Amino acid sequence: MLLKSSLIGFFAALGFATAAHATPLNFELTQFTGASSRVHILVEQQDANTLRFTLTEPVHAGEIQGELRAFYFNVANESILSALSISGSFISATAKSANNVTEVGGSDTTLDGGGGIAHPFDVGIAFGTAGSDGFVYSTVFTIAYAGGLNLDTFFPQTADAQLFGVRLKPFPNGSSSKLVCNAPCGSTSSSGGPDPQQEDVPAPASLMLLGLGLAGLGLRRRWA
Repeated sequence: MLLKSSLIGFFAALGFATAAHATPLNFELTQFTGASSRVHILVEQQDANTLRFTLTEPVHAGEIQGELRAFYFNVANESILSALSISGSFISATAKSANNVTEVGGSDTTLDGGGGIAHPFDVGIAFGTAGSDGFVYSTVFTIAYAGGLNLDTFFPQTADAQLFGVRLKPFPNGSSSKLVCNAPCGSTSSSGGPDPQQEDVPAPASLMLLGLGLAGLGLRRRWA
């Protein structure tokens, strides 16, 4: 019985460690229609049930920093769409519908039309409101599912799974930008991994669980 309990603890900890090691998506979208701009996207495994998204608009010479208005993406397993929980700063509206989302929260969020863009997504998230300056240049939000989310399977490396869309609010000159593209979308930054200066180690909770599992196995051998 002790051996069985130890093995259960060991493999449970191994699962948490695997989630902690999921390779982040880390890239910049630069091929916008309309005014020249860019959006940096980072998707990380926060815990076994949650993915953390960070969207920022870096300032580069010759580019316009437009406000984030909407973000779109696909889900590999569309059967869990209705059960996904979305929360975070500046979110004003969300939409979830398999292969059917082209706008969320208003016509100024649409990706339909303009530059030949007409691709429906599974999930859309709107930030701020139409016609007002919310100065949303950076935002963090999470996607959670009680049944467990793994970054590697949520966004597998297939033709449509890593497809993202971004709509930027109208700029001071009246123009706007849209982008639909597969990651890394002609990125000018590195993609597919954390900072090489950071050591890739399991989360502290995972280390503790692994230690308990191994300790249990050691005790079982000692008293066998």
